[in-house]
Amino acid sequence: MKKKKENRKNHSSNYQINDNTFSEPEIVYQKTGLKSFSSFSEMNEADAKERANISPEQHLINTTQRIKEMYADELKAPMDKTLKFRQNE
Repeated sequence: MKKKKENRKNHSSNYQINDNTFSEPEIVYQKTGLKSFSSFSEMNEADAKERANISPEQHLINTTQRIKEMYADELKAPMDKTLKFRQNE
């Protein structure tokens, strides 16, 4: 019994070979600022010194961003912006 030779197409011939090459971006890589500490108090002290060097404007930006993250659900809800006054009796 003879086996029929299957007529298969070479699928790779149907596709174009894309010869794009990628190179590393021309950026100077900086070393990461990983530090090792011998105690938690030493770590907290280094953290405090680092935060003390941040400008007041950056503190406000960071705080505002954190508040927006914490209250994201509440900020999405519609707000009643009408002013209401009570009369003192």
